[in-house]
Amino acid sequence: MVRLLVPEGDGQHRVVSKSESNIHAAQQDVVLSPWRASLYAAGYTGFVAFLGRSRPGTFLRSAAWFTVADLSFTAARLYGRHEINKGVFKMDEVEPKPGKLWERTKHWTCEDVTLIGGALGTLTALNPRAFPGARGFSRFLGAATVGCALGFRMIEALVSQVKPRQGTHAEMLAKMVAIRNFHYDRLQNNEQAKASLSHVGKMVLALYTSPYLRILRSTSPLGSVAAVQEKINHEVASAAAEKAQYVVIGVGFPKDDVAGPDMENGARVYKDQIDSRDASSIRDWLERVQGMRKNIVNDLQIVSREARQREDHFYQVAEEDTEKEPLRHELLFLNQEAVRLCGQHAILGHYQADAEKQLRQMQQTDTGSNMTLTQWPCSVDMEQQQQHYSPHRLAERVRSQWSRQKRNLGTMEGILQEVESLENEDLAEGVKNLREARKNLQQALEASSRLLKSFEQQVREAEEREEREEREEREEREEHKGHDKK
Repeated sequence: MVRLLVPEGDGQHRVVSKSESNIHAAQQDVVLSPWRASLYAAGYTGFVAFLGRSRPGTFLRSAAWFTVADLSFTAARLYGRHEINKGVFKMDEVEPKPGKLWERTKHWTCEDVTLIGGALGTLTALNPRAFPGARGFSRFLGAATVGCALGFRMIEALVSQVKPRQGTHAEMLAKMVAIRNFHYDRLQNNEQAKASLSHVGKMVLALYTSPYLRILRSTSPLGSVAAVQEKINHEVASAAAEKAQYVVIGVGFPKDDVAGPDMENGARVYKDQIDSRDASSIRDWLERVQGMRKNIVNDLQIVSREARQREDHFYQVAEEDTEKEPLRHELLFLNQEAVRLCGQHAILGHYQADAEKQLRQMQQTDTGSNMTLTQWPCSVDMEQQQQHYSPHRLAERVRSQWSRQKRNLGTMEGILQEVESLENEDLAEGVKNLREARKNLQQALEASSRLLKSFEQQVREAEEREEREEREEREEREEHKGHDKK
């Protein structure tokens, strides 16, 4: 139970992603080599038989020589890939673990079954009456090649029947090749990382990123590589396009400044109970927030004064004056500081109102008041809101979050199902964490779904209200026109 030729950085980067699946070998090309050599040998044997020149042992002899040729080509390809991966690791700042010639595992692997098939083929070749016409080195190597090929096909067929979710070996290989091509394209466009490659690495990278070779691969039996590659490129481009539609204005706080009661990462987590709250802690938090808001107001006044003075001077300076550019940079910095301070002041204002609300909730609970306990800090008169506002932007943001959570949940369930199917005791802790993460994501998805329904309902009501008002206004205008005609 071993994995053979474990690559450098195994499992540390997607370009050498590690899978616990039994069908997934450490080096796909190595276990595929006997199968390819057997197919080539079958084709050659059929060709010479068609010409009438086939002799006993032709298949085994040709399988042996095709194996030598294919393994030589595979070794060169693995070495070239090893050199390219060094550049990918450097580009993504990954310190790779050294590779291994072999690695023990606690479960059967694709390499195990392939090697067993090769051993059986070699043992069969020891029988002098088996395989007539094949002699010497080619007899044993050819038999081992065919045995390895049959072992590989047997484990692939077995796993695809027992665990169909894992797909065929060709599908998994196509996906890995597509991921590898994606990162090699990134490396091709990164001059600094590409400069760290050896001469061999640069030459092989040029071959892997050649558009002509990509076309040849797309028309080969691994044509699904092109489809997977296109899907990955489309997803990356879509994510980049979606990100480009927004401007992120960062408003950060020191971690200790936003460490309040029932607060994590700057937001309420609602793990408290009203009757068990510590009023003194909330008051201390409220005083701290008020003090920070006061300091920010003072800072904002200073920044505004400095910006106002420089701005008056900036528009009086001629464009060709050497003082113009330094002034522009000063104003740029002051404006960014003003935006940051305004954002902090607004967020702290929410914290302040939320702390005051928590104290009111405690007082109302103590006095048995029937007043609402959920008057939110930034709330406005609901009747006025329903008459004049449609929360379509909020609905769109929640819808985007719901879609993202739904995709993530589907991916997580697929990973969990595959890991659970391995029945590996070493993965018990990881399975437990995955189940907990799935549960949390399911709860988050349910919450987003409820929020989305609520906001969409408000949007529909706002649209219906707007249509009704427009209709009433139109009828009123028509009624006025009728009176004017009379």
